[in-house]
Amino acid sequence: MAWGQGGFKSCDALLKRVEQNDVKLVELVILPMKTFGAAEIQRLSNSIASGVNTNLKTISASGHHLPPESLKMFGQALSA
Repeated sequence: MAWGQGGFKSCDALLKRVEQNDVKLVELVILPMKTFGAAEIQRLSNSIASGVNTNLKTISASGHHLPPESLKMFGQALSA
């Protein structure tokens, strides 16, 4: 499980682990106090859709306002 390190509000360290296909990162939990918006969901979606990450099994992110376009992109990434 990855809670994040470094900048308290940033998801950058978590997303880098996803992009690097960290074998220990199988559950991603993004707490509401983290900055998780359109740019972050795009990075996560790109990693999933491209097949870069093969280890991540669970994603939990609640309490974040995301635009409908971002959610559509994320849904498409999951179904790819």
